[in-house]
Amino acid sequence: MELINRKDIDIKKWDDAIENSAIENIFMYSWYLDSVCKNWSALVTKNYSTILPVPFSKKVGVKQFIQAPFTREYDILGNEFSWKEAVLFF
Repeated sequence: MELINRKDIDIKKWDDAIENSAIENIFMYSWYLDSVCKNWSALVTKNYSTILPVPFSKKVGVKQFIQAPFTREYDILGNEFSWKEAVLFF
């Protein structure tokens, strides 16, 4: 799993992972995140089989994880997620 900046995310793979998921969540599509969140990155596995958006803001040079406006929830899509790995990024 790795943290990827928005500009480096393969949007086709990202949106396909959401569309093909058992839990299709509109709040996770790239076009939705782009429209409601100025800054976001993502935790993804190399093959995009597991994804999690990471919207953030910067205050005094410090990144803070945020709940983007007009967004009810985010899901971890996939089965390769590890909290031990995710904690290393925060």
